[in-house]
Amino acid sequence: MSRALLRAVIPEDEQRRRLWQSDDEIRKLDPCVGKYFGIDEHAIEVASTHIGFCSVSNVTQDEAELGVTIGSKDYWGKGYGADVMNQLTEFCFNSLGVKRVYLKVLYSNMCDSCTKCSYHNRPLLFDAGWTKHRSELLLSGLN
Repeated sequence: MSRALLRAVIPEDEQRRRLWQSDDEIRKLDPCVGKYFGIDEHAIEVASTHIGFCSVSNVTQDEAELGVTIGSKDYWGKGYGADVMNQLTEFCFNSLGVKRVYLKVLYSNMCDSCTKCSYHNRPLLFDAGWTKHRSELLLSGLN
């Protein structure tokens, strides 16, 4: 059973999004914090507390990109990122029918979530949206 609930984003979530976007520590770990506007963006909630955002974007016939941000620092390192990644991965494979999912992760933010979800890491050579961080960027994928 999942510990994190994925729910629709509501107007009250936007205040927290702006707060997390302005937090230097969070922005160092995730330059795109709060900017995931995928086909399927959700708020992440644990015990009725909004702790972050997640999305599925850049969907093609073969692949989809995941985005996960745990903005509430009280919930960092407790397995919620891995839980959300597992939920999104299952959705992509079972509902969207893609063959591969991936996410972009800075080396400085490489955490257990990718390992727990069996994602395989490889350097990303170039992505225009992440150019200033590309020396640190990993593209983690699961086939």
